[in-house]
Formats: sequence, structure tokens, C-alpha cells
Amino acid sequence: MVVACPSLPLFAQALAVWAAAGMAARVLAVCSDGSVADTAVRTADLECPVTTRPGEIADWVRRTPASCLRLILVTHVSAAFVGEGQRAAGTAASRLVVDEAHHTAGWPGKHGALVHRDEHLPATRRLYMTATLTVLPELTAGLSTLQGPIRLALHSLAGPLTWP
Repeated sequence: MVVACPSLPLFAQALAVWAAAGMAARVLAVCSDGSVADTAVRTADLECPVTTRPGEIADWVRRTPASCLRLILVTHVSAAFVGEGQRAAGTAASRLVVDEAHHTAGWPGKHGALVHRDEHLPATRRLYMTATLTVLPELTAGLSTLQGPIRLALHSLAGPLTWP
């Protein structure tokens, strides 16, 4: 399972929630987001290995038994590293949870949008979570879905909308 978060503090929060719930998981953090350096949480504070190297990610996936829950936490902008590591290990995420998914909306070429496509981060299933509806004006007419801005309301991309 891969959980994509926009920031290191959300990594720490996710780890705390998993631990409090008693989830026995092997955890790897993948973070290269330069903006996380000024936060109160540092990668050294995380109680799991941290890397940005696709080879190390592939090795971790290969040596972590499939019989246990494997959790990879990744920042939105570091998703491509996880994708490269998974491809090198010959696997895909069984589930990809995109937390704060509204951060990934917008132009498809930005790093945060890499979570939407298997060629960047292969996943069998994706779950998009957000409490913020991002509404983008039609910036350009005549562009296809793949060329225009990513909108989470596109059912072809994000699936059906579910309310709590």
C-alpha cells in the first residue's frame, strides 16, 4: 500500500494513526520535497527508513515479505521515485491512497500530478481523499482530458464521488 501526502507533518500524523490503531506494518518513507525542511517534523523524527533512491525502494519491496502489510509513505512530488522503485522490483501498489488530493489537481505535468498515472506510479486501485473541492475554470478550450487541467470531478480519472 502506498499513501501519498503533501507534507512531512502529514507523514508523521499518518504514522501515529497507524500505530495507535495497532496496525502491524513495515513502513518506508519516500521524501525529497524541499519545502518540508522548514517544518517542525524532520525525517530523522520518523520511526522508519527514509529514502529517495529508487534502487533502495526496490530492495525494500523485495526483502519485505508480501505476507505482512507494506506501507510506503510518499510526498506527492516524490511519487515518481516510488514508481521507479516498484517497476525495478516488478510490482505495483495494491492500493494508492492520495491524501489531500486537491493538491494534485491542476496541470498534469506538475510533479504532484504524477500520482494519477500508472506510468509514473503504478497502482491497482486509487483512493482520492480531500475535504477541499478544487474548482478550476476552463483555462483552454478544445484540450483533451490528458492535456487540460486535472479535475478531481473527472470520473474517468478519479472515479465516482463519494460523500461521508
